[in-house]
Amino acid sequence: MTADEERQYLCDLIMSASEWRLSEGDERDTLRLEIQDRLRRLNGVETEDENGYVQSEPVEVSPVLTEDDYKALEAAKVNEHLASVEKVKNARSKWERDKVRVNIDGKHVWKPRAECMRQLRDNSKGGAPWKWVWVGKNPTTVGENLPTKAEQCDAMWAEHEQEGK
Repeated sequence: MTADEERQYLCDLIMSASEWRLSEGDERDTLRLEIQDRLRRLNGVETEDENGYVQSEPVEVSPVLTEDDYKALEAAKVNEHLASVEKVKNARSKWERDKVRVNIDGKHVWKPRAECMRQLRDNSKGGAPWKWVWVGKNPTTVGENLPTKAEQCDAMWAEHEQEGK
C-alpha cells in the first residue's frame, strides 16, 4: 500500500472512529490517537518524544473522501489486474494453450485441442492449407485398457439381467 492509499484509508478510519469515545465526556479515543500518529508519520513528522513515548496531537485531515472517491478506489482495486497489458496477454495465452477455434453450425466456438483434428482444405485461392474440425470426445483418450461409458453401461445391465434369472 502506498503512502497516498494509506492516507486515504486512514481518513476514512478517522471519520468513523470520531463517533466513538472511551467514556462519556472524554474527547479522546485510542483509535483516533493511533490514526493521528500514523498520519503524522506519513507526513514526515517525528512522533516520539525524548522519553520514547509516542505523541499524537490533533491533525487536520484533508481532503475528505466522497462517495464517488470510494467508488473509484473500489473500481481501481477490481480492475487492478487489467492495468498491465502483459498480464492480460499472458492470461489469455495460458487459456488458449490447449484450445482451438472451430466452426460449428456457422458459429466459431472454442473447443479443447484433444477433441479436434486438422483437416486439409483447398487453398488454391489462398489461405491456410488446413482447418480445425471438432470431432467430439475420443474414447481412446480415456485410456487404452479402460472401457468406454457405453461399454460399462452394457456390462452393468448384463450383470443385472444375470442376477434376475
